[in-house]
Amino acid sequence: MKDNKITQIFLIIVVVIVWGLIMVRVIGNFSSEESSIENNSSVSFPDIDQEEDTSKLLLNYNDPFLEHIDIVSSQNTKIRLPKTTTVDSNKRFQKSFPKIKYYGLITNKKTLKLVAILNIDGEQYLVQQGQEIFGIKLLEMQNDSILINYENEKKWICK
Repeated sequence: MKDNKITQIFLIIVVVIVWGLIMVRVIGNFSSEESSIENNSSVSFPDIDQEEDTSKLLLNYNDPFLEHIDIVSSQNTKIRLPKTTTVDSNKRFQKSFPKIKYYGLITNKKTLKLVAILNIDGEQYLVQQGQEIFGIKLLEMQNDSILINYENEKKWICK
């Protein structure tokens, strides 16, 4: 029993010392030592020798926001040229591919032929193989996809 009481007293003393050290550090952090620092110190930066910039910008490109180009001749007279744009001739006449969705196949009960259910630009159509609607020809049908031809361009469309 005496060993047990001595151990308890020793542990209580250790706990009191540890908590005392913790309190000293916490109170030390909140003390007014920071306010005693003088603000009279000045910071000086070393002088850096700056060299003169010798690079030159080449600004001889066309401004895309101007409608015309001003050219100054040697006689200091301005000549205005109209802005010209180049258009690729292939892109100018390309038609966009219509929005086509493929929903699946059904069998026509009367003729026992396969019919594809298509959504072309928001409208639904029943189309048989080889049939053409709005320039779109259905070439081949499968359960998960179809092959169509539009303006000599073939394209597979999946469900």
